[in-house]
Amino acid sequence: MTLTHADVEEILRLLDSAGAELLVEEGSFRLEVRRSGEGLQASRPGFSQVVDDRQAKPDASSLESISTGAPAPSHDSTGDIEIEAPMTGTFFRASAPQEPPFIEEGDFVETGTPLCLIEVMKLFTTVEAPRAGTVVRILAENAAVVQAGEPLFAIRPEDTPRTR
Repeated sequence: MTLTHADVEEILRLLDSAGAELLVEEGSFRLEVRRSGEGLQASRPGFSQVVDDRQAKPDASSLESISTGAPAPSHDSTGDIEIEAPMTGTFFRASAPQEPPFIEEGDFVETGTPLCLIEVMKLFTTVEAPRAGTVVRILAENAAVVQAGEPLFAIRPEDTPRTR
């Protein structure tokens, strides 16, 4: 497998906002990327190099994103939390085409409940609910390409479940 410098930069760009890990092994080539402050490592037999992860010091608004691997939520004019795409990729509401969606509008979700998957280059990232609440809107279409920062869901924060 041959990765160019541009390939590696694109992988890092895609993982940058996800706080995710990636491991690629092909023959004697191994690329391991951790976007949580531990640094990056690429290795081959007889070769090992640790690379600065170039992650800027977080500001307060991005701390939740870094600690949970999910984007920090924003609030719309109604007070609902908008869950944004952590990266550009394909939005999937279910884990497989024959499976039911993770959630529907009106569902109550707990913190950490899987909401959807974002697929980039065959790498799937699970987007989870940042806090408990009721899903009031699903803003993206299944199997559509979404852009980083694009709103995917609106959740009304709540402490107790609501019935449909």
